[in-house]
Amino acid sequence: MDSNTCKLYIADVTILNNDSEYEKYSKIVSEERRLKAAKIKARKEKNLSLGAGVLIELAMRDLKLTVDNFCPTMDTDREGEVYYNLSHSGSKAILAACNNRVGCDVEWMGRHTLSEDMELKLSDRFFTRGEYECIRAAHEKADAAEGLMAQALREEAREVFFRIWTLKESIIKAAGKGLAIPLDSFEVSREAEGFTLRTITPGEVNFEEYSLYTEDFGDNYCYSVCIHSNEEYELQTERIDL
Repeated sequence: MDSNTCKLYIADVTILNNDSEYEKYSKIVSEERRLKAAKIKARKEKNLSLGAGVLIELAMRDLKLTVDNFCPTMDTDREGEVYYNLSHSGSKAILAACNNRVGCDVEWMGRHTLSEDMELKLSDRFFTRGEYECIRAAHEKADAAEGLMAQALREEAREVFFRIWTLKESIIKAAGKGLAIPLDSFEVSREAEGFTLRTITPGEVNFEEYSLYTEDFGDNYCYSVCIHSNEEYELQTERIDL
């Protein structure tokens, strides 16, 4: 794939609720993925797992790669020509692919996903003080408004929470260490030009080497990507119709 390009594949897996469609797509994924999905009892999670496997196969075809040079970011023992990471939420499965290690996260931002109180409690417990204050200030601004303005500001406050959440998830995945990295050891800041990243507690990960991308496609989902490079990348999105 082109250098300084990251591809984000997005699929809605609702169609997999149909047994015949599920069976059809189960034939194109790897045996490992097919068995993994088969072990999941909840149909929603089963569909998402299979959908993620479908994205792996379709991305390899699109990028003309094989399992030998298409490497999961979290497999830190391997080097690949292109790295990929998966995430899913609601009815969406996504895959980010890049020539540097990459992490991605998607979350549904539905009105009843989390209450304002729960967003603040989670932020206070797991995020940095700066991230918590950013989210709290957004909610206080909404609480001080009235009518349609208050409703719009509440939606904005919810979005700020989900942007920070999905970016932090993407960062720890791009670093290949997951939750072994304390979530309060780095900070995602909301700036006029977007979101920036800085180190709070120095460790083995240099967060200044990473770049952040977050997208809003008007579908009530938050899509975020982190790339292990401080160079500017073009994020190309491809929606996959299952």
